[in-house]
Amino acid sequence: MKLFYKKHFKAKGFSLTEMSISILVISVVTIMIIKGGDLRNKINDVGNKWATQGLSPGLEPCSDIKINSTSISGYFTNIINSSCLAVFTYDSEEDNGSGQTEYNVQFLQDVKADIIIVAGGGSGGLIATSWEPGGGGAGGLIFENDYSISKGSYNIRVGNGGANSNGKDSEFGNLFTAIGGGMGGNSSGSSSGNGNSGGSGGGGGFRRVGGSGISGQGNSGGSTNNPVSNNGGGGGGSGTSGSIYLGGVGLAEKNGIDFKENFALSPEMNIGHYIAGADKIYFSGGGNAAKSPLSGTNTYGGGGRSRVANSFGSGFSAIPNTGGGGGAPYRNGIPGSGGSGVIILIYEKL
Repeated sequence: MKLFYKKHFKAKGFSLTEMSISILVISVVTIMIIKGGDLRNKINDVGNKWATQGLSPGLEPCSDIKINSTSISGYFTNIINSSCLAVFTYDSEEDNGSGQTEYNVQFLQDVKADIIIVAGGGSGGLIATSWEPGGGGAGGLIFENDYSISKGSYNIRVGNGGANSNGKDSEFGNLFTAIGGGMGGNSSGSSSGNGNSGGSGGGGGFRRVGGSGISGQGNSGGSTNNPVSNNGGGGGGSGTSGSIYLGGVGLAEKNGIDFKENFALSPEMNIGHYIAGADKIYFSGGGNAAKSPLSGTNTYGGGGRSRVANSFGSGFSAIPNTGGGGGAPYRNGIPGSGGSGVIILIYEKL
């Protein structure tokens, strides 16, 4: 340091303090040029999502778990009393090429866990005529209580919501796979399509049948062929099936266990769909078709809301990190995309 100062600064009349300030400024400017927007975006993204909760993005305060991933903002862990909470989301910047974000999780000892696994929701149906397509089906939802996880390495993959397609699966190693939600049925008059099958089925297009859901993960999409309706069917949800117009409702609890309380979730985390009046957090709601009587709101569980009558245009997308199905367009435009999935576990040592 002194040799560098003598050679480059002292001869030109710079003091040591002036030299230090100059080097600091040059270093900061160089870092900003090299890292620039990417670094700021990462910091802002992490801060907005997790920092206000006192959580740890990209870090492991829980000593018995190690997480390897190229995503630095897609997951967090935190100590909750004597248990460890770990939440994994879909990070669009770290897609594995199959519509998923992948994490390698190493459990350093056997643990007992409660787990929610939510797949990505399906998109609403495509529109080819003036008739109405179906809403997207919700991503499949799996809930396990007091599940024993053996020491070892597990690949966790969180699925994105579908864009003109079914949603992507979410996987917990070889133990569990939640199936992506089915895309809503297309509309094309007499050639309209049925809703796709999935974790929950997509709603049927004009006068067509809703897709089927996976038993234990979701429900079927709404059908509009019997009784005959000129509208699309809502996508199925993890709690109920879709119907004419309406997406099926998601789940905020299962087997008497409230998700918000059990997993120490809060609205500020943007995990799941918070309903203030009920003080509950829902997952996997079906997407709505157009002209729903409940057009101004998302289906409980993040499903895309409906367009009101005579309000033509593209469908509304589902809420991220919910697995909700995308809303259907009305007369023109594109379908709303499904919501990305999420995997949540809270565990303690055996």
